[in-house]
Amino acid sequence: MLEGEYEGTGLSKLAKSGCVKGEPPFFARVRGFRIPLLINAFASMHRLEAAWGMSADALAERANRLSKELTQLTYTDPKLYETLTGLDELPLCRFHEGDTAGSINLGCVITEHGGTYRGGIYRIEPIDGRTAVIHCAQGSGLRRSIEEGNGDIPVTVAVGCSPFLVFTCACTFPYEYDSLRLASALGDVKYIRTSGFPVPADTRVIIHGTVGRREVKGGRFFNHTGKHTEPKDYPLMNIKSVQIMKGGFLQTMITDIPPTENVYLGQAAARVHFYRFLETYSAVRDIRHPEVGVYGRLCFVSADGINDVLLKRLKNDHFYGRFSKIFVFDDDTDITDIENVFWRIGHSQRFGRNIDGKIFIV
Repeated sequence: MLEGEYEGTGLSKLAKSGCVKGEPPFFARVRGFRIPLLINAFASMHRLEAAWGMSADALAERANRLSKELTQLTYTDPKLYETLTGLDELPLCRFHEGDTAGSINLGCVITEHGGTYRGGIYRIEPIDGRTAVIHCAQGSGLRRSIEEGNGDIPVTVAVGCSPFLVFTCACTFPYEYDSLRLASALGDVKYIRTSGFPVPADTRVIIHGTVGRREVKGGRFFNHTGKHTEPKDYPLMNIKSVQIMKGGFLQTMITDIPPTENVYLGQAAARVHFYRFLETYSAVRDIRHPEVGVYGRLCFVSADGINDVLLKRLKNDHFYGRFSKIFVFDDDTDITDIENVFWRIGHSQRFGRNIDGKIFIV
C-alpha cells in the first residue's frame, strides 16, 4: 500500500511510470475514500500471461477452440460482502485534467439472453450514487442486448474478478458467444449466485442495475489516442445495489497513451480473432496489432499470397472490418518487427493499391 492519500492525477502519473518501467502493481488510498484502489495489475503482457498461467497466444488459440464446446457453470459458496450506499462510496476519481468525472474502467458488464451470458468491458461514469452512464458504442454487445430487450434489461457488473472473465469480456466475440462459460472453460472459474447474474467467486465489487433505451450525454475522458473523447449519448444505468467483498478493494485501469494496461489487454484479446480467421482462411500467416493500433485503429496482416478473396474477407469480417487501416504484406515480412514493417511500407512499389482507402497492399 502506498503511504498517504492521493488525488487521481497523481495516481495516473504513477501508473504511467509503472507501465514504462515494468514496476509491480500497487494499492493506494484516494483522498476521501476508505476503500483502496488496485492499479496496474495487468500493466505488461508478462503480467497478464502470469495471471493466466499461459501465453496470450496459447490462451487465444484455446479460447477459439473451446468456444464451440462449452459446459455449464460450476458454483461455489460466496464469501462475505457488505452493501454500500451506492457508487459514491467507491474511490472513483478523475485521473486526468479535463476528465468529466471518475469512472469504473475494468468492470465486466454481464447481460443474459436465451440462457447465454454476454459480457463486455465499458467505461461506467457515475452521475450520482444510484445512476451512471455506460459508454457502450453503437454495434457493441450491450447495445444489441438493449435493442433486443423489451424495456429495461438487468445487468450485473463484476469488478476485480477472474482474469479469464476479463479476457473473454474484452474479446469482442460474436454476439452468440457465452463469456461466462468460456471463462470457466479457460481457467476452471468457479461462480457464485447473486441477486442478478452469476459472477466469479473472487469478484471484489458486484453492481446490479438495469439499462434501457433512455440515453444521456456522457462526459469527456482522456484515452489511448492521447486526446479526450467527445461527449456522446449513452445508455443510462439505474443502480439497484453495490456490494464489496469484506476487506476488498476496487481494481481499476487508467487509460492513457501506450504503454498502459488497457492496450496490453486489447492486444491479447485481439489474438483470438487471428485464430478464428485462420480456421476459414489458412493462407493467413499472422495478424498483429501494434500498441498505437489497438481498438480498431490499425492492424498488420501477413499472408501466403494476396488476392481478392483475402481482401474481401478482411473487409467483411465482424472484427477486422471495423479497423480504420489494415496493411497486408506477403508472408516474408515479419510483422512483429515494427521497424521492418514501416521500412516495407516506405519502400513498397504497390503501396498505392488500396480497398476503399482502408485496406492497403504492401
